[in-house]
Amino acid sequence: MDKYEKIIKLKEEKLLTREEEVNSWKMSEEEVDRLWKTRRKRKDRGDGENDRKQEAESQDGKREAEGRTRMFQKEEDRKKGDADEGKTRHVLHKSPIEAKTTVEKTEDNCIYIDYILDTTLSFTRIFPEVYYVLENSMNLLKSKRREYKGIVLHYGLTVLGDQIQEDRFEKGAFTESEEEFLKHLRELNFQGGSDSGAEPVNEAILASLQKLGKNSPSSANRGIILITDSMPEDVRPDFRHVEGCRDKGLRFAVGFLYSNRYAPKFDLGNRYGEPEENDRNESGTFLEIRRLLSADGEKLLGKVILDIMRKVSVY
Repeated sequence: MDKYEKIIKLKEEKLLTREEEVNSWKMSEEEVDRLWKTRRKRKDRGDGENDRKQEAESQDGKREAEGRTRMFQKEEDRKKGDADEGKTRHVLHKSPIEAKTTVEKTEDNCIYIDYILDTTLSFTRIFPEVYYVLENSMNLLKSKRREYKGIVLHYGLTVLGDQIQEDRFEKGAFTESEEEFLKHLRELNFQGGSDSGAEPVNEAILASLQKLGKNSPSSANRGIILITDSMPEDVRPDFRHVEGCRDKGLRFAVGFLYSNRYAPKFDLGNRYGEPEENDRNESGTFLEIRRLLSADGEKLLGKVILDIMRKVSVY
């Protein structure tokens, strides 16, 4: 159990005085009250959604049964078609070109997401709420994963502070485990920060793009999610020609900052590396941090990734 979970447990069991609670969170009394108010809103909303979730799960079960029936029927049709000896031999002995195509198709369904997270001292005020949003957005993705069979999510973490650091997981720069990713979040150290409030956001994004290029297959789907309470000095940087990035660039770029004045340029494209036909092709989506801390913050964050999962799904 990490320190945030311990504070919450002690609070709910009424084992903390008001002064001990405020000191534990390292926040002002107003900030602590706002944090608990937000949690109560989310809990009330979650209780109201349980009945709808159960009904939805029942419908999901029916759809899965129908899907299995169709799958068995397709398998029977395939076996009949494979009766021809030549066709059977062709299936069993694929050419090198066909084998390579199969590998590429698997890579096409990989999604690499690099989270760029602020670890300056000022960010400690809102980190408990940010962690809560990230945890719930990942739970949402886990619950939806069965709807998008074949999709593999990889999570990375780039730390934005006095120095830009790439977090390393057990198997490298990315992990497929939501639990391992959240564990690394709980172990982050917060320190430093500029007096002006301007942080090296652009440098962190550049490092993230290069990390994605070096640690993901050529046809994988890539994206960045930036979370900070600061702003960079240059609010209109250009990331369209970054050395070390794969030629397909990014599928999505999302950020939450102190202000929505941040308007970077990216080379966003579809799964084939072609430009998306919409206004987000160059700018991505960058909003004020308060949007992420709202009652629907986790849904807002989860929707970004669910949209990509829907687009790259094999079904």
